[in-house]
Amino acid sequence: PARGATISHRITYQQLRDAGYLVSLRGKVAHAESLGNDLSTVSVQGDYVLNQLGEIMCKEIHVKTAHDAIREHCRDFKRICVFCCTINHAEKLKNIINQDEPCVAIHSQLTQIERYAAMETWKSGRARVCTSVNILAEGFDYPALDCLVFARPTLSARLFVQAIGRVLRTSPGKESGFLLDLTDNTARFG
Repeated sequence: PARGATISHRITYQQLRDAGYLVSLRGKVAHAESLGNDLSTVSVQGDYVLNQLGEIMCKEIHVKTAHDAIREHCRDFKRICVFCCTINHAEKLKNIINQDEPCVAIHSQLTQIERYAAMETWKSGRARVCTSVNILAEGFDYPALDCLVFARPTLSARLFVQAIGRVLRTSPGKESGFLLDLTDNTARFG
């Protein structure tokens, strides 16, 4: 809370899940050994410096690791959102996923019409996978989202929790959400 502020009520994820407001979260952590070494070269200013992080995450090994992990661990899901760190990262990952199946990217360099078209392609099921840069991390409500892939390392607990919240929404027939963490975020934040 803000300085001098008091919390009048606190509710936990477990309480919200038990009351039927959120679904259970399942997950898998899978990342390349080289990620830790590469991240040690990225400057930190509160969180990782994005342009440096983007260069690291756009390396062929990390893009390939993400692609392979999505193919291996996400084949049973209908709507997959991959959180990337930069537009270049989202586009590179989209392009490699498109070799196997339709994938769209949603980011700030798209026009409003392009963003709307990509979102509709994804929501309609014509593309099962969407790569995104921050636009869908907060304030985005798509209850049918059943799989979240974290391909963006972060030092921000707030960003991590906000992003996970996207896959916890209840939806008819949805019993749980799935998190595939390709970074050390889960180890860092729990």
